[in-house]
Amino acid sequence: MKAVVLEKLGKVIEAGRMNNLKKETKRIIAGIIVIFLIASICAISRSINTSSINISAHFSSVTEGKNPDGSPFNINELLSDEVLESASQKMGGKIDAKTIKKHLSISDNTSTADIATLKQKIVDGNTEYSFYPNVYTLTYSIVSEDIKRDGFFASVGAVFKQIAMPGKGKILKNVAESYSELYFDKYIAGKVAMELDWSDTDSLDYYNKATETKAAAEKVSRFILSKYNNNPEFVSVEGIGYGDLYTEIEQILEVDVNNYMSFVIQNGVTNDKESLLRQFSFMENLHNEKNTRHMSAYKVTKDVVDFYDSNTTKVVFVPALDGERTFYMNRTKVGIDYLIEKASTEKVLADESKYDAERYRYLTKRFSNKNAVPEKVVDATDEMYTEIKGKINDFIDKAEVVISEGSQADEHELLEVGNAYSDTGLVSMAICGGKIFVMLLLIAFLVYSLIEYISRICGKKEWWVKKNVSK
Repeated sequence: MKAVVLEKLGKVIEAGRMNNLKKETKRIIAGIIVIFLIASICAISRSINTSSINISAHFSSVTEGKNPDGSPFNINELLSDEVLESASQKMGGKIDAKTIKKHLSISDNTSTADIATLKQKIVDGNTEYSFYPNVYTLTYSIVSEDIKRDGFFASVGAVFKQIAMPGKGKILKNVAESYSELYFDKYIAGKVAMELDWSDTDSLDYYNKATETKAAAEKVSRFILSKYNNNPEFVSVEGIGYGDLYTEIEQILEVDVNNYMSFVIQNGVTNDKESLLRQFSFMENLHNEKNTRHMSAYKVTKDVVDFYDSNTTKVVFVPALDGERTFYMNRTKVGIDYLIEKASTEKVLADESKYDAERYRYLTKRFSNKNAVPEKVVDATDEMYTEIKGKINDFIDKAEVVISEGSQADEHELLEVGNAYSDTGLVSMAICGGKIFVMLLLIAFLVYSLIEYISRICGKKEWWVKKNVSK
């Protein structure tokens, strides 16, 4: 009888265990399904959240980090108020520039091969190598990092506000095209390089006026030369090429501007002699100090070079990898090479400073004449300045027409704007969803294990209490 009761009790216990196991399995499966759904929603939301567009710079100077006019290239101008205001106007003001900026971010498309090459150049001791990317990605995020920092409610609000705003692709396209148009006007067609403001120059003393006029003409000349180097064969419909423009501006520089400078110096023409002489004295002292500093560095470095053991090897070969990942023995510099270069550089800088100091000493002598400058000389100086301004302005008017025509036809100087795209492919979403699923599953497992552990401890305590109370 007792055996039968024990057998039935065992079956009941086994049935209870199986029933609990089935319930536990169902809960686990349900949990996995919930986690899968959450991961899928997160992956889809993340893909829908962003759209991107590529902007490629097609001009040779970008490899040196420069714009076609020689000024430093700065991709952050893409997010400037001028660009975003233009984009806002293109969309009828449906989204303002400040809002657009909060949703945008820029990244460069630097490949792993580019990074590997850069690292190898550093290992090889190549201090002259530099790398500047020429392809950038502009990304629009509904909930950007900037908006996330404003808090949860700002993120939720951004999602609802997006419903009333233009699509992500349209916003990106308008911003990129506005940037391309602005860039063309400023740097390719030369709006910045060719735009001269004479108002500040007009108010200067005659010597400084001549210096600023020369600097302005040289800026225009450098830009024309860069256009010629990029497209030496271009000729406009009027039969004018970049080479013709360069020859003309150089003639203005060499003849008109230099003659004007010489006339001012030889006659000591000035509006405020005392102020000008103080300026020359300050510059002379500054260059004398530079000369002293560079000569000291030159002598010290030269003494170290002379002290260097002549029997020490002048050449060292180190193993390196070429672009095809093949080993070769690369010649690298040793200490003596750097010392010689340092000494040579310091000597050149010292000589330049000495020359500049002597030039300002000469200028002080020329402008120290106690006699007043004749009025007719001053009038002649004013006439020369007015004539030079007229020549430069006329040249710029003509050059802008030629440059605009040449830039429109030049395929080597442009910013290429791609099409907006979203990372919503099945493969990318699957990878993203898989990562989120594994992460959530791991968290759920840890939480479940912790709950089970606490339950067991609580169960043991309950059993111990019942046992001691029954006694």
